[in-house]
Parts: sequence; structure tokens; C-alpha cells
Amino acid sequence: MEIINKKDDVEKCFRKVLAEEGSLSMEESDGNYFAYYDNENDYERHYYFNDTIETIEKRILMDKQVESFLPKDKLAQFLAVQLDVNAIMVIEKMVLLWENDEGMSPVRDALENEYGDEYAQYIADGFLGQTWVDRQMPVINVSSIYETSRVIHDDTLDPPFSEFFLESVLQTIFHESVHLFYDCNELISVGEGTPYPENGGAEAFVEEYGNAKAHETLQKFMDIVQKEQLDKFLSEMEDELC
Repeated sequence: MEIINKKDDVEKCFRKVLAEEGSLSMEESDGNYFAYYDNENDYERHYYFNDTIETIEKRILMDKQVESFLPKDKLAQFLAVQLDVNAIMVIEKMVLLWENDEGMSPVRDALENEYGDEYAQYIADGFLGQTWVDRQMPVINVSSIYETSRVIHDDTLDPPFSEFFLESVLQTIFHESVHLFYDCNELISVGEGTPYPENGGAEAFVEEYGNAKAHETLQKFMDIVQKEQLDKFLSEMEDELC
């Protein structure tokens, strides 16, 4: 697979913005991204370059319940092809949570330990997903998606529950990736003359895009899921609720 967001292309955009915006100062990085600090608005941005399936995989965090049926390497392959490259450019971490009955998640704990930020315990709490803009992270609350799917799924009108649940997860991934792009990628122009509408980050547009993109790619997503493990997991979850 070709490299995503080649270094020279990202650097050109990065240095252009850096030159135009007087409030930005270049920051040191680990060699995988360019970074600046916005002195006026007090935040940092990272722009990843030369991404591959392997580098994307390293930036995916999952609780073990999710990884039991959704292999991280397969998800990375899927995201590398299906996500907008300009969203991939600003993914610091792609997070897929599974909260226990007390709302606890080892991934939440790991994020709090890594960043020293207790907001890791609250991001996407009570939501299907939420973009942690300060940290450039789409956070997908898979356990919340499961609970909501159980409530709204109609055995007569809807596809089988496992398919319904996976499509809901996929809708949320695409939904949050659009929010991530519009909220975090300041290198790429939006509006007239670009592929990105000025109001493309508005909730109605994001919802429509996420649903349509998920419908379009659902079969490819289902192909990377370990079906037997998913069926077993969903069965165990049903037993716990009985």
C-alpha cells in the first residue's frame, strides 16, 4: 500500500500555515509528525506524515472486549483505505472503549496515565462517540453503542442484531472522523473550491455522511470482524442481562 500523507506534502502545508499565522510556534516532535503550538489560543496540533497500516495500528487503542471480535491490524487496514487521508493526518489516537458496569475502562486509565489528564475518564461518557479535540482523538464508546442498539433494534424491521450493531459502530467511526478533520486539521482549506463544504462539520452534515459512508462500506467492515467471536461475545452479553 502507498504511503498516506507523504512527508513533503504535509511539510509544505505545515510551513505555509506556520508562516501565515503569527501566533504559531513550531514544536519538537518524535519524527513522525510536525507540531506547532498556538500561543494565542493555548493548544498544540500534531500532523502525521508517511503513515502506513502499521503506523495507524500503533495509534489504535481498544479495550479487550472490542479487540476480541475486531482485530486491531484488520481495523488499521480498513481505516487506511476508508478514512479521509486528511482526517488520518490528525489522528493522535483512535480509541474504542468498552466500559464495565461501573463505567470503568482500562483504556481510559491508560490515557489518563499517559497524558495526565483526568478528562480521559469522562470523554464520550454517555455518548456513542465524541472527538477529544484537545488530544486529537476520535473516541468511540462501543459499550454505549451496544446498549443503544439493544434498545432501538427491531427484530422485524432491522437486519440481524450483530449487523445492526456493527453498522452503528461504523457510523460512529465515520461520524467522529469528520468532526476530527473539521475541528483539528488547520492545514487543509475548506469551503468553495475544495472537496470540503464550509459547513461540513455541522452535526446534520456529519450525521448524514457517517450513515451513508457506513452503509457503503459495511460489508467490507463485516469482513474484517471475527464473526464467531462476535456472536459469542454478544451471546455472553445477553446472558449477563438475563
